[in-house]
Formats: sequence, structure tokens, C-alpha cells
Amino acid sequence: MNLLEKIGNLGNSIQTTEEDVKRNRIINYISLLAITVLITHSALNLINATYKVALINFVTALVFILILFFNSKEKYLLARILLFYIFPLFLILLNFYLGELGSEYFFFSMIILAFYIFENPFHKYFISTLYFFIFIAIKLMLKYHITLELYPEVKNVAFWFNILNSFVALFLISSIYTKENKNHLLRLNKQNNELNEQNNFINKLLKELNHRVKNNLQIVFGLFNLQRYNTKNEELINALSDAGNRIITIALLHKTLYQENIASTNVSIREYILDLCNYLLQASGIDEETELDLQIENLKVSIEESVHIGLLINELITNSIKYGIKNIEKKKLSIEFKKENEFAKFRISDNGGGFAENFFPNTKKQFGLFLIKTIVENKDGEILFYNKNGAVVEIKIKLATFDN
Repeated sequence: MNLLEKIGNLGNSIQTTEEDVKRNRIINYISLLAITVLITHSALNLINATYKVALINFVTALVFILILFFNSKEKYLLARILLFYIFPLFLILLNFYLGELGSEYFFFSMIILAFYIFENPFHKYFISTLYFFIFIAIKLMLKYHITLELYPEVKNVAFWFNILNSFVALFLISSIYTKENKNHLLRLNKQNNELNEQNNFINKLLKELNHRVKNNLQIVFGLFNLQRYNTKNEELINALSDAGNRIITIALLHKTLYQENIASTNVSIREYILDLCNYLLQASGIDEETELDLQIENLKVSIEESVHIGLLINELITNSIKYGIKNIEKKKLSIEFKKENEFAKFRISDNGGGFAENFFPNTKKQFGLFLIKTIVENKDGEILFYNKNGAVVEIKIKLATFDN
């Protein structure tokens, strides 16, 4: 590392943040440039016997040396106070001693530098406002000749020297500011690309996970079917069939998630209910002769909530098929699902014979009804059974999350 790089990295350590490293390097390089210019200017003033100006330039150079010192000791606040609050006093002194020098134009560079160095908006706008008033004060001081007008023989040279330095400083600071902004944008783009890659990787993992869960559940369902075919106990066959349908209800949920373009933990409830209804009708062999009327809002629901909804719909559709429409010629199933505030409300109806007059949901004898009742109660919901051109069941349950 050469001397210039060492000076630029004064005050930077492993613990220093990337943003502070950049700010410190800018202050260090500007301080080094200022020290070089001021000492050169001070030497020229000594040769010309303009001692007071030489002294002001030399003391100003000492201020910038102190800035480097404080930065090297990681006293960043003190370094910035010297740069942004003490250094301007020497510009005022120069104008007071010599008159019109053009040194006040350094303030434009300082404002740009302040906007880059300070994070707090208060400091940015306070310094900008302060420098504006100092600039106006210097201009008024010059207009009304509140100056000593010492060394008029060097005034003209000093004026153009300061104007040139002002433009150089403005150009350098603007260039650094622009370059750092470009670097910042490049870093942001790189970080965004890395995040996108991570996001794509996580999406693939989630999709693969859902795919495998679906496959595993289908294996379990297959084992249930094998057991069904190896028994003649009608009650056991029905129990295994119902249990298999509940497993497939959850498997279809993971299938819906797997088929999403973007991996998500929320389920498109419309697609899920459609897949579930089609499966149940096909499994019963009545899909081609059944009219399916779905009026479902396009909502996204969490996986946990979707499992509850799927189990409820599975039980109710299964009951409609078994006891309502299986033995009639023109079969019709209707499902309405909508959001009402924090509740999900759905209505399932068929055009079968309806509930018996003395119908009472006996949860002790029928596990399906017990499951329905348990889910509804746990979700602070309500359930209503009645007849209207067939059996109708209305359910209202509270859901924790909805996403349109």
C-alpha cells in the first residue's frame, strides 16, 4: 500500500462500515489536497512578504492536519466539526483581511460534500442554510467595504487562484459524489441479483417440498385403497374410503401450491375447491352427469386455513354425493364461497331429497359430522342445516389471514 492509499484509509479498520470507509476516504483525500494547496499558497505569500495571509493559510492547513489526525483516531465527529464549522471561519478571515478573494465560492463545494458525508437530514440542511447566510454575509461585507484591504498587490492573483480552486474542488467533489452513487447503484443491483437468486432457490425448494408431500400423501392413500380391496367388511371399507378422501384433500392442497407460478404459503382457494370437487365427483363416478356451480371469490388463504376449508368441503360434498344426488338423474351441486370482513362464509347445496324432517346432526355416530362441528367451533364459527330445493349447509368461520 503506497503513501497516498495509507493517508486515504486513515481511521478505517475492520469494524468500520463500508459507508463510513467511503466517507473517511473522501475527507482524507480532500484534507490532503487542501493541505498541499494551502502550504504552497502560504509559501508563496511568505516570498511576497504577505505574512498575515501566509499565517492564515498555514493555520488553515493545520486545521486540515487536525482533521486527518482525528480521522486516524476514529474521532469522526471532531473531524467533521473542524471541516464544516471551523474551516469556514478562515474563509471569512481571508475576505476580511484582503477583500474580494472569491473564497466564498468554496461554500458550494462544501454544501455538496455535506450532503454526501452526513446521513442525518438535519445536518445536511442546517449546514446548507448556515453556508448560505455566511455567503450572503461575506457578499454584504465586501459590498459595504467592511474589510481591511491588506496587500492589494496580491489581491488580484489571490482572487483568480481561489476561483480556480473553487471550481476544481467543486469538480472533484461532484465527481466523487457521482462515482460513489454509481458504485452504490452497482452494489444494489448486485445485491438484488443475489436476492433474486436466493428467492428462486427458495421457490424451487418450496415447490419441491409441496410436490414430495403430495406424492407421500398419495402413497398413504394408495395403502388405504389396498387395505380396502383386501377386506369384505363394509363398515371398514367405508371408513377407509372416507379417510382416503381426507388424505387426498390435503394432497390436493399441496398440488395446488406446487402448480403455482411463484412458490407461496398461501393457496388460491378457487383453484383448490375446483380440484377437490372434480376429484370427489370423479372418484364417485358421477362427474359427467353432475352440474357443478361454483361461485367462489378469488382469494388467497394460508395453508393451515385451507386445510380446514378443504376438510369441511370434502365432508359436505361427500355427504351430498352419498345421501343426496347419487341416485337422481339430473344432479347438481352448488358451492358459494366469499369473504365477509374477517370471516369466510360458504354455502353448499344440492338438488337431492334434502334432510329428513327429524334430521339432527349426531356427531357421536358420524365421524364426518363430528369433524365438521369441531373445526367450526375451533374457528369461532356457525353452521346451519336446512332444506331449499334440496339440502343446504351454510358455514361461517373466522380466518386469521386473507389475501385478495
